[in-house]
Amino acid sequence: MLIASDMRIKETRVVLIVFILVVLFLAGCEKTAPDKLPSGLFGTWITENSRYQDRYLDISDTILRLGTGNDTSNTFFIDHVKQIPGDPAVEWTFFCQNMQGDPYEITLFYAAQDDPASIRLKNMKTIVWFKAEQ
Repeated sequence: MLIASDMRIKETRVVLIVFILVVLFLAGCEKTAPDKLPSGLFGTWITENSRYQDRYLDISDTILRLGTGNDTSNTFFIDHVKQIPGDPAVEWTFFCQNMQGDPYEITLFYAAQDDPASIRLKNMKTIVWFKAEQ
């Protein structure tokens, strides 16, 4: 009878140790939070390039709107963003959906240290965009 009781105590200890190890392991695993846009990126961006004078980029924490000229725009709802640190500009990829729910990715380079801050779209790196006066 004493042997069975000792076995149960040992089994209980083993289960308790395994439980504690699992809890410690899970506590040590951090969930990676989604990248958060810097507030300096929010606002309306325009360019001095004459070809794009009637275009703009408007960024908020939930919506990215591309002015396409003639008072029209494309609106994208931001699902999440991904940041890739760079020097001198940080690469931001916006994972979005248009009004119909179709997925889109829009990537830009944000140079916060420029005076004034600037962005460049990945597919149009030669065009520099600056924040419009608010």
